[in-house]
Amino acid sequence: MTMHFNPRDVLASIQSDFQGHSISKPLMTILCRMYESSHRRQVAAGIGFELTFDQYLSLITKARRQRMEQEFKSGTFKQFMESATGYVLTWRNREARATGTLNMETAVFVNREQSRRNQHFKKGDKHTQESKDAIALARTGTKHSEETKARIKQSNLGQTRSEETKAKISAARRGRTMSEETKAKMAAKRAAYWAAKRAEQQ
Repeated sequence: MTMHFNPRDVLASIQSDFQGHSISKPLMTILCRMYESSHRRQVAAGIGFELTFDQYLSLITKARRQRMEQEFKSGTFKQFMESATGYVLTWRNREARATGTLNMETAVFVNREQSRRNQHFKKGDKHTQESKDAIALARTGTKHSEETKARIKQSNLGQTRSEETKAKISAARRGRTMSEETKAKMAAKRAAYWAAKRAEQQ
């Protein structure tokens, strides 16, 4: 459900919440603008926005309100809010983002750094098929540098692949046709390997 912004409701919120939330009138005005901006931006992006202005205010902790008041009085509010420690309305976590709707269960008001961490992969998380396809498309045509190849090779040393992993690799390679260049490289590597083996035995 899409919430429509009503200036009269905001005015009523300012009058009623000014004392309850201990927010100065100048900061309240800024928060109204931030709320309206978030609403417009999310709706334009096709995101459901189900937060009233009262609910938006309730997401802002007392400590964060006080910090914003301090920055406003110091004349550094804009710089602070645009920095990594500045506050934003964002998703609570990756699962919340997957719902496609910002509401009291899915939204938080935190600093940008925390917002970034909230949406990063954690141990046990898995990419959706859509994400996998997007990553594969983005990597198409790219090549690893020699340094990156060396690091990958080093990280794989001593690792034993499970039967499941071997089966997946085999299935992924099935039906592929190697280019002449790839065949030549493999032949050269095999020749170098056996030449080294023969040298060791002499």
